[in-house]
Amino acid sequence: MAVKKWMILPGVLALLLAALAVWYFMATKDKREVKKLVENVSSLVSKKSGDVPHAGVFKFTKVDDFFCPAVKLRVVQPDISANWSRDELKTNVALMQRMIDELSVNVTDIKVELSDGLAIFDFDARISGAAKKGRNDFADVYRCSGSAEKSEGKWKISSLTAEPIVKK
Repeated sequence: MAVKKWMILPGVLALLLAALAVWYFMATKDKREVKKLVENVSSLVSKKSGDVPHAGVFKFTKVDDFFCPAVKLRVVQPDISANWSRDELKTNVALMQRMIDELSVNVTDIKVELSDGLAIFDFDARISGAAKKGRNDFADVYRCSGSAEKSEGKWKISSLTAEPIVKK
């Protein structure tokens, strides 16, 4: 039985569509993982009023899952620039958690671009809460950007920059 030439074209098209579907799934899978990473970090730093102290200890064990061994952080206002190890990051997040009564970090509009094993992301973060001393409430919106690298099969944040959308 001879194969007709017109039968080859649908087979080639089916193979091309299957290859395109696999490529698209893999690319969107990495983007979904980076978006989830950003959401997980926002949950990590959030704190509810009345949280028991040991709840924070459990959170800090997650820093290793979400961040590279060295992390570059930059906040434009107030002016903070740091190159922290994960241990330094844990210490500073723990200090911040002790200074506040509650903190809510809501992320929106997460965009991710992938290039050469590096994920570049940006998002808006609405940060609100209250300090412990004097119950000073705060609420700010930041435009954040950063990068993540794939390490041990997981995406981990290697840099993060935050700039207020409305300057004070």
